[in-house]
Amino acid sequence: MTMKKYVFRFSTFRERNCWLVAFIVTIFLTWALPSCNKDDFDFSEMTKPNWSPTWNMPLIHSNLTLRDILKKGNNIFIEDPVTHMLTLEYSAHLFSKSAQEYMVIPDQRNMKVESTTLNILVPPGDSSVYQISSPYSFSPAKPGQRLDSIFVKSALIDINITSQINHTSKVLIKIPNAVKNGKMFESLIALPYLNVLPVRKTVQLDFSGYKFVFINTPGHVNEITVEADINVFGDGNPNNSPYTFTALCDLTNIKFSKIFGFLGQYEYPLSDTLFLNLFKNNILGSIQLKEIDMFLKTSNSIGMPLNLEFLDLLAYSSKNPPHTVNIADPSSGFPNPIVVPSPDIYHVGTV
Repeated sequence: MTMKKYVFRFSTFRERNCWLVAFIVTIFLTWALPSCNKDDFDFSEMTKPNWSPTWNMPLIHSNLTLRDILKKGNNIFIEDPVTHMLTLEYSAHLFSKSAQEYMVIPDQRNMKVESTTLNILVPPGDSSVYQISSPYSFSPAKPGQRLDSIFVKSALIDINITSQINHTSKVLIKIPNAVKNGKMFESLIALPYLNVLPVRKTVQLDFSGYKFVFINTPGHVNEITVEADINVFGDGNPNNSPYTFTALCDLTNIKFSKIFGFLGQYEYPLSDTLFLNLFKNNILGSIQLKEIDMFLKTSNSIGMPLNLEFLDLLAYSSKNPPHTVNIADPSSGFPNPIVVPSPDIYHVGTV
């Protein structure tokens, strides 16, 4: 297909076709003038307007209080029903231990009653009792403590016997310083001789409920006595005197309900931080606190004088100087140390 190329020259068009432009303008004016006649105008042809009004009016009326502002995440408010004064209370549990938790009585090992010089001569069909005893110094929770008495809440006693006696016997282990319901601790243990030496026997007994009363006279500290009554039966076996007999008693897992004596001093370092989240969401502005009080609440059933001494009691802010304020400053009248009252010997069991 052949395309024809047309080239218009504006100057030539203007000169040669002036009459054509004039004719077109005349026709357009003739058509437009009658359209201005109001009798011929159709208002139904007009486009409907699109109205988008904006209205402002109050829909909610409310009061915003300090409680409303601060209550988020803070269940720390106390409100006076009369004055409506709002109090913020922060609290923390600083320290709590029973006497048993910090005064741990160690296991008492090798409470020994022993003899290596037993001379035994028993005719066949007869019996004889041989008594031996040994002192034992009770190990306290801390060196230097003098124990007058301990009420044992729970404990176990293991008795391990080793005997070279070639006769059947029975052994009564006794601790006169340990009393329960008016009776001292006793355990009767049978030692049958079966032609094998040494004769060995181990028993474990419940030691709960016993009360230790210790000997603290000159030359004796926290002392108890362990005794063994060995009842030997004559059976015609040869006499191999001197005989050796050993009984070892281990007192373990000792828990006490009461303890009396000189118990020395105990120190417990305490460290804690109480975060006041009153201002954690603060962006701008300030809140003035009318009064700040610190309450220290103690409950003590331990019959020992207690002092609570603050080495550092500081208020700290990461934003507002001074960043650290010493609250426990003695010059401000802060009582340091604080004496915590305790029950005396006449009020045992009270708080």
